[in-house]
Amino acid sequence: MPERSILFVSEADVTNTEMVLYGLNYYGIAFLTSLAVLSLFCFIAIIMPSVNALLGSGICILFFSIVGPQLLEQSTAFAEGSNISYVVYASITKIQYTGISLLLSGGELSGWLIAVTSFYLLVFLGGAYLVFTRRNYYV
Repeated sequence: MPERSILFVSEADVTNTEMVLYGLNYYGIAFLTSLAVLSLFCFIAIIMPSVNALLGSGICILFFSIVGPQLLEQSTAFAEGSNISYVVYASITKIQYTGISLLLSGGELSGWLIAVTSFYLLVFLGGAYLVFTRRNYYV
């Protein structure tokens, strides 16, 4: 068992205790981003009139939240001084893919990543709650 390890986003090596703490932080944030995605799909499930509409819209949203940021990064990869990171990391799936390691590295996008994840959680869970309770009050 090695005494020190290297993290995903840094060149410096860390002790095994720091690596375990990094892993716990990483999976804790991954859990929160998974809750954010589930809140989005819960909101969609409540407002859709049928299961077919739910499946179609869910697949479309998932597809565009994966492909959109990737295409945006590719189209601006060679642009000089392009600061498109804020738009790219507005997608919760992009945050799940590479944003968590950026958040843990403490880069300039950390506040933005927290804000986007909080936005997904608060807006879509709050919206799902409001739509669900209003529909049930009038039944």
